Amino acid sequence: MNYRGLLPLVAHHQGKAVVVESDPETRDESLRESLRLRPQILRRLGWHYVRVHAFDLYSDPGAVAARVAATLGISGGEGLEHASTQPLDVFE
Repeated sequence: MNYRGLLPLVAHHQGKAVVVESDPETRDESLRESLRLRPQILRRLGWHYVRVHAFDLYSDPGAVAARVAATLGISGGEGLEHASTQPLDVFE
């Protein structure tokens, strides 16, 4: 899900929202903006922030998913019984 073109991946669970960003997402920003300022601003706006290195995303996607789930307070298989990996219809 691309949050209006500004956030590459977002997820929510029981009132908690998380932004997940990876290395390629920071190409147009300075190192200072991508590593310090952007996460700080998003946290002030109420988002939880997770930075994922592209290597980790491709080498162990399950661990990345578990990290995001832990940030949202989901443990083990909780909340996954109704999960679907099918694409969502997007209406604008």
